[in-house]
Amino acid sequence: MVVNAKFRELDILDWKVQISFTTENALTRASRNLKINSEVGLYFDGKNTEVDLFFQNRANMERDLNIFLREFEGILENDIWRIKRNKIERLDYIKVIENILDIQTIVMTSIWIDDGVFHAEFIFNRSLTREISGIILDKLVKIEGAKLEYIGPNNGFFGILEEINKRCELSIIQLEILPPKKELKMPENPMGDHWIRILKKPYSTDFIKGVYVVSGEPTKPEALTEVINNKVYEAKSDNKLLSYFISGMHVKRIPTIAAIQRLDIPDFRLWIVFPSLFRNEILKIAADAREDLPEWHPTLKELYSFKEIV
Repeated sequence: MVVNAKFRELDILDWKVQISFTTENALTRASRNLKINSEVGLYFDGKNTEVDLFFQNRANMERDLNIFLREFEGILENDIWRIKRNKIERLDYIKVIENILDIQTIVMTSIWIDDGVFHAEFIFNRSLTREISGIILDKLVKIEGAKLEYIGPNNGFFGILEEINKRCELSIIQLEILPPKKELKMPENPMGDHWIRILKKPYSTDFIKGVYVVSGEPTKPEALTEVINNKVYEAKSDNKLLSYFISGMHVKRIPTIAAIQRLDIPDFRLWIVFPSLFRNEILKIAADAREDLPEWHPTLKELYSFKEIV
């Protein structure tokens, strides 16, 4: 089980940028005072933004924590507290995240809150350094409480997951898929017969954007945004099974660390990387997908914690 080999094509996204934002509100005060540190689910819906946090239930719940959970309508399910902050106005730091994600083929690998500070990390190919630099120098440095923590080479996609796993134990589920035949042909699949795709994240409610690393010539390159000649592209996706998973995780407020698909005709596979606390719920989503989308024939191939492979 060599995960870094499975995703080695993603190492072409060989640079990373990490930024942080210190802002004072009820959520950041709770994180700081009540020791709520969490990976964050970030969703865009038109002009609104949704932020989802989670933490494991505690044996002794102090009074201030109970007040916070009531105020934010926290939900306790499967011994995990889930907190949803909805319809947040697009504050300056949210706009910066959006601006970065507007750059073609940049992927958000993680957003998290630690001791009241939000952190966000993105990976990209080094050829896009000029575009990233423009956002940092023109926008980020002008926001009070915003910092550039790092910009430079990363340790590969596997190394990125290792870093996240140090603060939040991760698991990976792999499904083998046999989709309807039309999904592998034009116009549903303009990428050709061999590619790997990672979703940009965060997920909006209208469509999903993916970054593709291809082997060979795409079937319809004019339908794609090419960033690195004949190698890396960005395109929108309407993959039914993937959308089902992302929607199910959103409903359960499960942050998605990564969603990756690989096509090597006839093999089609999906990997979801997620916080290990949600293992049983991810399996339930997979079971529901098998029942609700039988034409995709999803089959569970692997489920393991990241620490088992490092």
